[in-house]
Amino acid sequence: MSREPFETHVRVVPLTLERSALLPKHAQQCLFWEFDSKTGDQIGGGMDARFEKEAWLSSVLLQWGPCGQLAVVGEGEQERGVGQICYAPPGMVSRVEEFPTAPVSPDAVLITYAGVEDGHDFDEVATPLLLASIADLASRGVRAVEAFGREDEADADEDTKRCVNPSEFFKAAGFSVAAAHRHYPRLRLELGGTGLLWRASVEEALAELVEEARLRPLLVGASS
Repeated sequence: MSREPFETHVRVVPLTLERSALLPKHAQQCLFWEFDSKTGDQIGGGMDARFEKEAWLSSVLLQWGPCGQLAVVGEGEQERGVGQICYAPPGMVSRVEEFPTAPVSPDAVLITYAGVEDGHDFDEVATPLLLASIADLASRGVRAVEAFGREDEADADEDTKRCVNPSEFFKAAGFSVAAAHRHYPRLRLELGGTGLLWRASVEEALAELVEEARLRPLLVGASS
């Protein structure tokens, strides 16, 4: 029996330790980026993974500062997360060295990936998350951001498919290829090239997307 879709609005807010409980279920216990593959496999899932995720977030927040954005719907007790994006200095992201196009440039912050809960349109949720991340990092004086992309022909397992965004997602936001690879290129976006003018344009684009999302409700729960 199909459910009638209902309308709700997606808002982007900074990811804090207090808000980590609002992360979508997969993101609460996914350690793909936070640990190397061997350590992540040893930890497994469940409560151990959630504890390690919170510990990682706490460490980055204390040592470096805000490290993500959260897409939420609802208000008050009904508020819940439907998407997230994380970023950090590459030295705090253990999985980096396993990518063939590593290392990340020393002047760049790494955006790990944007995750969106099933039932929500990826681009409508992930694009505002990415722009909010760029605006935050630019306002903090970060010179560049980089990310590892996944090409369509990459023979990836399910975790990699879910936790490594398609290269086109980043290219659509202005990223260019910094290190080419047939499966996992490293992409880069310069933040400091045009200074305050560039930052203002990013913030303006983000404001337009937020307003567009406010005026255009997102359909949730629609069946195909």
